[in-house]
Amino acid sequence: GSSWPTPRINSIATAGMRYQNAYSAPSCAPTRAQVLTGRYQFRNGVTFPTLPNGPLSVTDETTFATILQQQGYATGLAGKWNVFHGGSTSTGDARAQARHIAAHGFEESSTFLGHTIDYGAVQPEEEFVPFQLNQWACDFVERKAAGTRPFLLQYSLGLVHWASGGGLTATPLDPTAATQEQRYAAMMTYMDKMVGKLLDTLDDAGIADNTVVVFAGDNGTWSAISSIWNGRTIQGGKLSSLDTGSWVPLYVRWPGVVAEGTIYEGMTDFSDLFPTFLEIAGAVVPNYRIIDGISFLPQLKGEEEEHREIVYAGQFWEGTSQPDRRFEFVRDKSYKLIVDGAEESLYDISRSPALERLILPGNQTAEQLAARTRLRNYLRDLHQAELAETGADSDRDGMTDFAEVIAGTDPTSPRSRLALSEVLLDSAAGARTCTLRFPTVTGRRYRVQSSATLDRDGWTFVSDPVTGTGSEIEIVISAATAARYYRLSVEQP
Repeated sequence: GSSWPTPRINSIATAGMRYQNAYSAPSCAPTRAQVLTGRYQFRNGVTFPTLPNGPLSVTDETTFATILQQQGYATGLAGKWNVFHGGSTSTGDARAQARHIAAHGFEESSTFLGHTIDYGAVQPEEEFVPFQLNQWACDFVERKAAGTRPFLLQYSLGLVHWASGGGLTATPLDPTAATQEQRYAAMMTYMDKMVGKLLDTLDDAGIADNTVVVFAGDNGTWSAISSIWNGRTIQGGKLSSLDTGSWVPLYVRWPGVVAEGTIYEGMTDFSDLFPTFLEIAGAVVPNYRIIDGISFLPQLKGEEEEHREIVYAGQFWEGTSQPDRRFEFVRDKSYKLIVDGAEESLYDISRSPALERLILPGNQTAEQLAARTRLRNYLRDLHQAELAETGADSDRDGMTDFAEVIAGTDPTSPRSRLALSEVLLDSAAGARTCTLRFPTVTGRRYRVQSSATLDRDGWTFVSDPVTGTGSEIEIVISAATAARYYRLSVEQP
């Protein structure tokens, strides 16, 4: 849009790639969890920005920060976390959040609790919390640039968002901003200044040419704010199924790799960031569970073929005063299918965000019927894939092998999956054994199940229970010829 000038942020797009069709979740916390795990919210469990949803499970989910830390990266987080939901601003909750952040792979952090922020005093600037968080982020970059390890910084600005007491805030650049629209403009300007300071820090440290910079929004604009887009007034759509709730900026600057001023037209959602970050760092994308994201590293390097055709977004109100309220949508470049409760609607979104036109089933063309069917099947398959997890090809070699192993389900949580660190099959001399080596949680009990199919009722126990010690353990079982799949069953202490 043209309502809110952001020259420093725009410079990232000018120097790299701008994603024309990038879609987040319609609210912040589900988007953040999606980026961290590469998995949609109905898998990772972070479904809404506020209590009591979440937290992002430490035992069941693996973040890109954890994997990069294992690759030797120094990792830091500044600003908003919002996948812990400590519930208050007490010292105890702050310490618990810090432990949660560290458990998800960030060695250092400077954050605030919850989904809103107490901005502090507007003047002097040194007391404005976004300024303090930016100072920490710049200091982290300076320190790591002087070191020997590669580094990752996730800088999640508190801007632009409601203040803890409600409404928006003035800023040190415009302390007299009074109306919500004036304050929104002031916050956008100040956010741009903070991004610019971080970019300047990279330049001053001499590492800008060897650093990938990604800028992204985590949801659409607040519904009370209107913006000018292509000469039209567009209302914000946060928390809605409108494109204005999920269509967000995504820019990538990577000198020497991404051509300047590139515009990418392919469909992209925020699960794609997880595998892309890992592949940029030379890490392996986990194959022991469903990863919804598809890496767009080839497109960053200039490949013309688009990496995906359909994106997913959803908003669930689980754990709120409206526990049964939810919607999901899947869309390509021309059509969007929304499932809101028991109601399914197809929209022509070729003129979005200016217009999303409802297509009634009785009036749809053959093309529109085909689009409805394709999108419906895509959404169905997303949910059905949860049963099979990695499916019948866990090592992804293109074949269904004997004793393919999938991660088991914790009976207390339909979203829980356990990472297997190693699976071995020995069928020498006719003696078939299956060895499962995996990390454990102290006090939890683990048993192995096997099945000839992936049917829900086809699983039987084939090992005695083993109690977790907090370290890696190994279970070796006799592998029946008829059993193709093995998984872990986990019992809470």
